[in-house]
Amino acid sequence: MTTAAAAQGFAVGEFGVAKRISFTSAPGDTVTYGSPFGFTVTTSGGGAPAITKSGRLPVGVSFTDNGDGTATLSGTPTGRSQGLYPLTFYANGGGFARQSFTLTVDRAPGLRHVGTVHAPAGAAMGQAIMAAGYPVPALTETGALPAGLSFTDNGDGTADIAGTAATGSGGTYPVTITAANGLGSASESFTIVVPEAPVFTSADTASASTGTPFSVTAAASGYPSPTITESGALPKGVKYVAATATFTGTPAPGTAGTYHVTLTATNSSGTVSQSFTLNVG
Repeated sequence: MTTAAAAQGFAVGEFGVAKRISFTSAPGDTVTYGSPFGFTVTTSGGGAPAITKSGRLPVGVSFTDNGDGTATLSGTPTGRSQGLYPLTFYANGGGFARQSFTLTVDRAPGLRHVGTVHAPAGAAMGQAIMAAGYPVPALTETGALPAGLSFTDNGDGTADIAGTAATGSGGTYPVTITAANGLGSASESFTIVVPEAPVFTSADTASASTGTPFSVTAAASGYPSPTITESGALPKGVKYVAATATFTGTPAPGTAGTYHVTLTATNSSGTVSQSFTLNVG
């Protein structure tokens, strides 16, 4: 008789009586990654049939025919071992039997290291997250993502952070990924950096009066925070302070007029200039 799981034959025992060869051990076993184990394959009938197997074993696990109608699966699953390992056992000794067997290697979750992720504003990006573990771990994300980026658990031990970081989202975003299954959990924290070229956010004109103190500050968005420099002639009594990007002072008498200067904002993502007009009355 033959089935998808097992095939049995007959061996002739003492006094010519036919005996059925069969596997008597369970058709599967579950073991834990990194832990030693031993499983005995047993048969009945046919005396001491030779036992062989086909199918790939986990790293660190071996199969041994004991020569007495039994065999042993043993070792410590290591390396990338995890999941299901379908095997087939064969018993040959005057008769024949076959058994389908599944070795399951359970593994607590682990996450591949993720370094700092750069996601320039306005540019499409994708970052893969990779986890080990069996049963397949669920992946979750905590921490605010830049506007325009989203997290997706693919349900297969991987996840993606993908999208296009929105304009104005420049900055740093600390996030944590957690992988969890029934054996435990693991977390990986990293930072998403959104570089963004400078954009002026302050007005391009200002007014001042001779003899009256005033102060006007230039501003620009971007990440890293841009430095703002100035070029062009200013009225006597007025100066530009680069450290604070501020025009400050008291226009001297006789300096009424229009003064055109150029402001330049620079960071590692780019440079932008703005024509700025100071009207002194």
